[in-house]
Amino acid sequence: MASPIAHSLTGFAIYAVWRVKNEPRTQSSPAWRTVVLFALMANLPDFDFILGWIFRGDPNAWHHTWSHSLTATVAASMLAACLCPLPGGWRAGSRIFFLLIGSHLAIDFFTGPDLGFRQAFPMPLLWPFVPAGFRAPVTLFPGIQHSRAERLFGLRNAFCAVYEIALFTPLALTAWFATQPRPQTAATRS
Repeated sequence: MASPIAHSLTGFAIYAVWRVKNEPRTQSSPAWRTVVLFALMANLPDFDFILGWIFRGDPNAWHHTWSHSLTATVAASMLAACLCPLPGGWRAGSRIFFLLIGSHLAIDFFTGPDLGFRQAFPMPLLWPFVPAGFRAPVTLFPGIQHSRAERLFGLRNAFCAVYEIALFTPLALTAWFATQPRPQTAATRS
């Protein structure tokens, strides 16, 4: 799995594009509550760690299983649209939440043990209809290690964090600056 860094920055990029039609154009700073909501939704499938810890005493008990499926993504996006209404109504909210949660699946689909032409980690995308996991033929993002504390704070995960910051920060910044309102000049006002 990729770290929350990649997922959160992707959530911010989606927010930057979404806000063009859904927030006042005069607002130059982000609506931080919405940014946090979008980041949480982009990380939602990894909340299976918390469920595994609470119900099984093992954070990895259900990690990368049913929560990383399209079925769970559809259900969670519809529920989120009911609980967290956004401008545009329930359908628009469902679509944006599906995009946010689906972005998590897309990133994790290309996450594996080592970068390059190596198969990524399996994901049960079509659970419960097809329980078998699907694998990308290439790994674009190295998976973080989270089985023990020393691995969580180890050198490999530090590399993964730097790698994700280097890849996803330009994406987020490009989305933000590309969608900023342009100041009107005298020529454009007349």
